[in-house]
Amino acid sequence: MSRIIDPGPRCPGCSADSGARLLETYCDPIGRKDYRLYHCTSCTITFAEPRASPGAEWYARAHTGEDQVYLRDWRYETFFREALPGKLLLDVGCGIGRFLILARDRGFQAHGVDFNPAYIDQAKMAGLENVWAMDFDAFFGRQKRSYDVVTLFDVLEHLPEPVVFLTHLKRALRPGGSLVLTVPNGARPVPSRGFREQFDFPPYHFTRWTAIGLERALQKAGFQVVRIESSSLHCGFFSGLLYYRLLNGLFPCLKRWLLGARPDQSNQTWTDLLGATGSSNAGKKSFWKKHLSDPDVRQRMTDLGYRWFARLLWPIEAPLVFVWQRLHPDKGRTLYLIAVCPG
Repeated sequence: MSRIIDPGPRCPGCSADSGARLLETYCDPIGRKDYRLYHCTSCTITFAEPRASPGAEWYARAHTGEDQVYLRDWRYETFFREALPGKLLLDVGCGIGRFLILARDRGFQAHGVDFNPAYIDQAKMAGLENVWAMDFDAFFGRQKRSYDVVTLFDVLEHLPEPVVFLTHLKRALRPGGSLVLTVPNGARPVPSRGFREQFDFPPYHFTRWTAIGLERALQKAGFQVVRIESSSLHCGFFSGLLYYRLLNGLFPCLKRWLLGARPDQSNQTWTDLLGATGSSNAGKKSFWKKHLSDPDVRQRMTDLGYRWFARLLWPIEAPLVFVWQRLHPDKGRTLYLIAVCPG
């Protein structure tokens, strides 16, 4: 009997409806949902199936612990060196407004939109006025092509249908306006699945982009790509991969030791365990719940551990980073793209 070969689903980047190769399956530990990860042989991106937003509750429970491993932001520094024409700027997925504050201080009329109302509340508390908490599709449906520049920093990989989104985004740009976007570089040196950052799996990231795939997606959406470049690989990248691999391996033991979690609870998130009752060690749980219930406190502890770990490994890591950057200057951590909206 002949073997039936699954041709694979439609690629969300280039819309190829065949040729996608199954890479692996993944079970989201928070939502307990299974995903399949495919590699498109046409445009070289990796994408997940299914692709649907997990909702606000999932994001409230998710805490990757890998948010702030670098003190400088190469994305913003590169943008402010561009000297793009026009001053009316929209940052899509603006979060709490860190980039908008920098842009405002440099003379831009800085606007922002994010689907998370809590982030927008923090942005307003920081003094930003023209920021809105809205669904992106609804926001772009109201636009009349007025912005000189639209920025999209590490947002595209979160979206179920990125090309459709980019097509709608053109409604916000004036003819000749500039789109600046960044995504994690799918060609960065991740040794294996076990070392891949936790945030790079669905439903947090639905796509992993290469320079080829990113350019084709922008062209398919009707943009003229001006330039694509890669960031340098910073010292701290490899130690970060190793640090979080070790930390994630220790988490089940730490949850049992610090929170009194049962063995069958060790794969639950810290957020879920800290909100649970019925632990086998109530006194211990009560003490650590007081100290660890705040995600910001857990993040600061994680970051502190990373900094010490990176310092210890610096003598070994620095030569590796230097050699990699010499051999693969296009395979840094982040891809940066500029495109123009045609008239």
